[in-house]
Amino acid sequence: MVNNMTDLTAQDAAWSTRDHLDDPVIGELRNRFGPDAFTVQATRTGIPVVWVKREQLLEVGEFLKTLPKPYVMLFDLHGMDERLRTHRD
Repeated sequence: MVNNMTDLTAQDAAWSTRDHLDDPVIGELRNRFGPDAFTVQATRTGIPVVWVKREQLLEVGEFLKTLPKPYVMLFDLHGMDERLRTHRD
């Protein structure tokens, strides 16, 4: 028996967290920049989320535009450093 909304989302495979490591663009990024150049964040969005080092941001952005299936729009491109954030509610 499902007791609340949390139970519903936890049981629904569509809402499962994925790391997207099998996404082709992650392989392309690793081949071009190396495995230590970025961090892949596991999400429930269905879209790969990649944290890029500041020094490589422009180079990675240009690279994504030149892929055989280019990324013509990048979402949530910002420079917020959340590592030291204390209020995570």
